[in-house]
Formats: sequence, C-alpha cells, structure tokens
Amino acid sequence: MRLKPAPYVAVGVWVLLVDVGVWLGEALYERGHSIVLHAPPILAEPTPIPGLNLALPIVAALGLIAVLPSLVERVRWTVMIAVVGLASAVWTVALAMAEGRGGLTRGITDRTDYLVDLPAVRADASGFLRGFTRHIGRFEIQTRGHPPGMLLILDLLDRVGLRGPGWAATLIIGVAATAPIAVLLTVREVAGERAARRCAPWLALTPAAIWIATSADALYMGVGAWAIALVVLASGRHGYRSAALAVGGGLLGGLALMGSYGIILLATIPAAVLVSRRADQRNVIRIVGASIAGVTAILAVFAVLGFWWIDGLRATIHQYAILDLDRPYAGFLVINVAAWALALGPATFVGLALLHDRRVWTIVGASLAAVALAELSGLSAGEVERIWLPFTLWVLPAAAAINTTRLRTRVGLALQAASAMWLISTVTTQW
Repeated sequence: MRLKPAPYVAVGVWVLLVDVGVWLGEALYERGHSIVLHAPPILAEPTPIPGLNLALPIVAALGLIAVLPSLVERVRWTVMIAVVGLASAVWTVALAMAEGRGGLTRGITDRTDYLVDLPAVRADASGFLRGFTRHIGRFEIQTRGHPPGMLLILDLLDRVGLRGPGWAATLIIGVAATAPIAVLLTVREVAGERAARRCAPWLALTPAAIWIATSADALYMGVGAWAIALVVLASGRHGYRSAALAVGGGLLGGLALMGSYGIILLATIPAAVLVSRRADQRNVIRIVGASIAGVTAILAVFAVLGFWWIDGLRATIHQYAILDLDRPYAGFLVINVAAWALALGPATFVGLALLHDRRVWTIVGASLAAVALAELSGLSAGEVERIWLPFTLWVLPAAAAINTTRLRTRVGLALQAASAMWLISTVTTQW
C-alpha cells in the first residue's frame, strides 16, 4: 500500500517551525534584544522537570489514548460530552501536577499576575473600576494587559469565602474543561454528530493543556467558547429560541471581552458559520442584532460603573508600548507561530494537511483567520502559547481528519501527548 506523504510533511513542518522559533529567539538574544522569553519560542525557564515527575501525565495519557477513540463512538451523546470535559480536566491537572501541587497555581501566584493587585479591589471595588484606565500604570503586567474582569472575579470569590490561588485555579480549570463541550456542540450544529464525535479525543488530549491549568486565558477561552456555541446554535433555529440563544451568546461574549481584548477576534467563527449556512437574511439580521445587543449590554453596564472598554484597550496598548521589551515585529511573526505550534501539537498540523470536510473547515478556517489578524496587528508579540488559547481550541478539530482507523487516532493522540511531555521535561513554563 502506498503511503501518503502529507502526514510526514506536516510533522516535518511542525518540527521545522519549532526549531526555527528556537533559533530565531536565541539569535535575537545574541544581538542584544531584550525579548524576555528565556526559552524561546515560549515564555519558560530552561529548567526541566525530573523524569519521575512525568509518571502521572504518562499514566493519564496512556489511559486516555486507550479509552477515548472507542468510547466517543459508542456512548450516548450526552455521556460523551461529559466524558470529554472530564478527560480534559484530568489531562490538564496531570500535566500541571508534574511540578507538584504548586504546578496548579504557579501562574496565578506569579509576582506579575492578578493576585498581586487584588488588595486594590478589596479596598474599593467601585473606585478600582472607575480609576482602572487612569491608574493602569500602577498595576502588574497581567492586570495592565487585560480588562479588569478577572480581578473582579477574584474579588467576588474572596467575598464569598473562596479565597486563595487554589480556588482561582479550580475556577479556571473547571470553566476551561467545559470549553471542549462548547466546541463539540458547535461542530455538531455545523457538521453533524459524526464529525463532532471524531473531534472529541483531540479536544481532550492537547498540548495546549500545559497552559490551561496555569493561565487566566483558559478562563476566557471557556467563556468565549460558550459565547460562540450559543450564537452558532441560534443560527440553526428560528423565533424565540434563536433570539434567546443569540442574546445569551452576546452576553457571554461581553463577559469574555471583560477578560481579554483580543477575544473579540473570535467573532470570525460565528460570522463564517452564518455566511456558510446561507441562512434566511432576516433571521441572520435578528441573530446578529441580538448578539450585538447582548455584548452591548455588558459593555454598557461596565461603562456606567466607570470602565469603558475602548479606553481600556487604548491604555493597554500604551502600556505595552512603554514596556522594557524589545520584540521585533518581523522576528515575532515567526516566533509566535512556532510557540503556537507547540500548543497545537504535531497531530493538528497533520489534520490541517488532511482535512477535506468543508463544514469543519468553516470553523477551523475562521479561527485561523482570527489568529492571522492577531498576528498581523503586532499586538501579539510573544507568549501566544497562552494568549491564543481561545483560538487554539477551535483549530484542534482539524486533527479529526486523522481518524481513518482507531490505530491512527491513537498514534496521533500519542504524538500530541509525547510533544506535551517532551516540552515539560525540557523547560518549566511560567504559565
């Protein structure tokens, strides 16, 4: 039997991209650029995790590789999506625990992260919100780089007695674990249940999970995923149900925008679906209008409370411009893609080379377009392995093109798991 070259070429492209990203990052360091990545192309320290610490993620990976390909085909739909959410959480926690219990909270407890600025919210939450844009330079890097939503969430957890980084990590991992379910519902709506089931294992076992347990971007990923899912579900319905789903998606989209400015680019996905489905024009107008109304309601509430999203974006862009970083635009066009390749994993590249389902391409292609916009904007320069998590999630379904046999599925999943464990055995990521 003649072997098709596409999968091998795709893996080769993945390896080459990563190698070029490493070389280019090191070359920029040697030329005196302060790129502050330490282990390019990602933000990490070159301090590998001891081999014995990999036992838990290895066991988790072997179990998921053995069970998921057959399980997602046999069980009822509702059971399957619950299993995928649970499997995603298990894999995420197993990877984080390779560093010990501290691995679950190292991101949120970093000296540049949100918890450092939480006392300012505790003292006067309304004053914090009103003065956020004006006093943004007083805060840590993570706070300066995002809208104030995450700090308000942490303050709320604090006020209801769920204090400390452990509860924050639990919230992030819990919400992020539901994101694959949102993607599966979206794929089923656009491409059918069979296509969604084929995507399921790749959403559960992904190298991107390295950054899910440790980064608030995973929380934004989850909220943004459900916003997209609701709007896409609205596109397949009419009347009250369609309007209610669209408004709900808009409200969640507005909340996601209060965590991340860049998540606005996810609008490319429901827009592409609406265009591809050639839905009734009046229904499209209603869905778009209802979605925008939901987003606008959230933005308006925050504006009344003292935070205007556009002013926040301008202030963040200014803060980024004055940071003591030297990340050349041209060089980071390549380094960003190399870092993102590590989050996607080699099997996703294989899937992109083999994917022929136009309906799945609608979702994957729209998310690739969102990344291209983020890349070309120049506002994403480094650390995209976590910053682009909301986009990564929607490219992973491409790997379903590998699922011609269960053996090939398991080989592809093993590639994903191996790339993740190679990475954490080589460096320690900051998030």
